[in-house]
Amino acid sequence: MQSTGVKDHVLATNRKPACLETFLGTHIVVKNKKAPIAKLTSVPKEKAADAKLEEIIRIIDSFREPGRAFLMPSAQVELNPDSTIDISHESIMRVWSRLRKWVEEESQSAQLYLRLSKTAELYQLGQSGLWVNPELQLALQWREQAKPNATWAMRYDPAFDRSMTFLDYSMRQSELELLNKDKQQRRNLKRARNFAVILGAASVISILFLIISLNLRFKAEASRKVALEKEKLAIFETKRTEEQRREAILQKKISEQQQQIAEQQKLITEQQRQYAVKQQVIAQ
Repeated sequence: MQSTGVKDHVLATNRKPACLETFLGTHIVVKNKKAPIAKLTSVPKEKAADAKLEEIIRIIDSFREPGRAFLMPSAQVELNPDSTIDISHESIMRVWSRLRKWVEEESQSAQLYLRLSKTAELYQLGQSGLWVNPELQLALQWREQAKPNATWAMRYDPAFDRSMTFLDYSMRQSELELLNKDKQQRRNLKRARNFAVILGAASVISILFLIISLNLRFKAEASRKVALEKEKLAIFETKRTEEQRREAILQKKISEQQQQIAEQQKLITEQQRQYAVKQQVIAQ
């Protein structure tokens, strides 16, 4: 089977396939996930010697020999630094699990970068806003882990600097918003604490006023009771005084009547004495 031939060829070759893996792992371009390619031009000129471009081309040639056309273009086409390698052959994609992983990772990175670049362009035109979480956090994690650069970005969109500037500005604005939000929360907390203190003080004052009010009320109630008692006592004394006055008047009337009776009795006695004297005179 052709897939077995791929595997056997990768394992049997004495031309260091790790060098090919290094090339493919760092130079895959995925604009269409079903048709990934690798560009030799992705190797900067100053690094071409280190990447051993001639060795890579020699190894790629071994994978596109007649009857073993796992990479394209065919062996009839001579490779040069401007060549593009088609790595979408079904057999090599199915057997080479690491290549599938690279394609998947590159596809995700490319999609995120293209989305970032497009949003940066729209933002520059005033047609979009800055990124916020969770999209912003995903982009920052991607940049930290994938470490993209301008050379890599040229595969998809050359506006790398604009995209990174947009991402940095989004991050700073997000941090500023978080800082402002934190300050606002601190202000709200301080305001809430001050309000709680004021409310607590007001509660204490209210309780004090309540205690004072109750105390005054109790005193007023006690004073009212004392006043009622005094009023009752005054009424009682008034009644008793009135009764004593009436008694005195009555006693005075009785005394006057007794005096009148005594005077009448004195008058009767005088009349009786005079009558007796008259009788004596008559009798003599």
